[in-house]
Amino acid sequence: LMDLEPDKYPQEMKEEPARFDGGAEITIENQFMYSRKLMCLSLAGLPVPILTITATKNKGKKYSKREAVFITSRVHPGETNASFVFQGILEIITKPNDPIAQYLREQYIFKLVPCLNPDGVVRGNYRSSFAGVDLNRQWICPNEFYHPTIYHTKKELEKLYKERPILMYSDLHGHSRKRN
Repeated sequence: LMDLEPDKYPQEMKEEPARFDGGAEITIENQFMYSRKLMCLSLAGLPVPILTITATKNKGKKYSKREAVFITSRVHPGETNASFVFQGILEIITKPNDPIAQYLREQYIFKLVPCLNPDGVVRGNYRSSFAGVDLNRQWICPNEFYHPTIYHTKKELEKLYKERPILMYSDLHGHSRKRN
């Protein structure tokens, strides 16, 4: 897209690759596992990670029997409070010595996508993506090029569904008025 509007982007921005500090797999005090992988790049080339959090395989419910909980956030960039809710969920399920957090990790595998519309966030859009569309209206037939975050999230959900039951999918939003 930078080639389509060359005057809007400096040359060094066009040549700079997307930054992602790589995947990570961490085991915390033999209690839980955290992994971060690159799910895809956004239309503008921003990295979109997917996080996985669960108890170590030797704790709690047998790993293969754990149901999945899939949570996404910020499909609408202007709904900033969704990020705060997402951060709260992440902080709760990663508390090392919290008995409720430990129970949740032992029962479920959490898959989390912090931001479905990073391009819209960076550009200051309220509801639209870099392509100028509301990504929340693209779930039925997302285009891999124009809606990569929705396309790849849907693929991740389909892959996960083949592996294990999905207990819940939640897409976090935040509206400024009681009645939308």
